Amino acid sequence: MFISSSLADWLPCWRENPEKALAQEFEFSFTNSGKSTIATMLSKEICNLDVMNQDLYFLEPDDPAIERDIHGIRNFEKLSALDMERMVQDVKLWIKSKTCNSDSLFILLIEGFLIFNHKELSDLIDHKYFIKITKEICFERRIKRQYIPPDPDGYFDSYVWPWTITNLMAIQDCTDIEFIDGTADLQALYKSILTRIMKIVFIHREKYF
Repeated sequence: MFISSSLADWLPCWRENPEKALAQEFEFSFTNSGKSTIATMLSKEICNLDVMNQDLYFLEPDDPAIERDIHGIRNFEKLSALDMERMVQDVKLWIKSKTCNSDSLFILLIEGFLIFNHKELSDLIDHKYFIKITKEICFERRIKRQYIPPDPDGYFDSYVWPWTITNLMAIQDCTDIEFIDGTADLQALYKSILTRIMKIVFIHREKYF
């Protein structure tokens, strides 16, 4: 499955265990790490690949579940700002829909920034990748994007980066996550991730097909 921004890999429909397909994920979890761009590039390169974007599961800005500080500023950097129950169900439905075709190989690429911080979702994933970038790169990319609602003044320093580090610390000791340096050229990063995916594809093709 994908990624943080989360970015996935090939997802064969298991013959021995049809109720659980193999989920390969590239988690480009640092916000503004280039995960969405790479996910789009991969979807054009690899057949039978679907992309699921965690950003589509944000709650409405006026939802009371979204935490606010004393000034009314909403914190969109926590799991509480996302409808993760719906996202998990959508992933399970996708897996179930593909297990009926045991002669094909499928990929679900889950792209998002808090995928591995949600245990139930993370447990569905077999190959996990987390792209890390510096604070400076993160800020430079963020100010070039348009957000709805727009970032309040000081939001990056007060919320985006502190919570990025907090969320990273919660998963940094997980041995099943491969952390990737995202400061390299985007094209080089894309080729590196594509190579990782294709190696896994070939292994599972030989083993199950």
